[in-house]
Amino acid sequence: MLFRLTLLRERGKRLVSPEPVHTDAQISSEQKGNFLQLSVASYMGGPSHKVAPLFEARLMKMSPHEILFLGFEQVEGRAYVQEWLLTASSIRTDWATAEYAESTAQTM
Repeated sequence: MLFRLTLLRERGKRLVSPEPVHTDAQISSEQKGNFLQLSVASYMGGPSHKVAPLFEARLMKMSPHEILFLGFEQVEGRAYVQEWLLTASSIRTDWATAEYAESTAQTM
């Protein structure tokens, strides 16, 4: 699934009206010991904002319309609190639709 990613903080300070930095974000996770690390990549592969990985990510809120993660990002060797707000992207992918149709057909 693709997400619209909005960073809610800059160097730890809450932003007033942040704009999404990705509208085609693919989120990946990796377990590092007891902690979860989230990373983001652009599905379209075009120029995109560099988003630092979110370390020690904690799920803070989950609803049908949004997911909120809280963690730390590293900028210029310093750690800052960061929040990622994920909402559904309006971009649709052919492979996801085809994969879903194929898996549904196999279960019938």
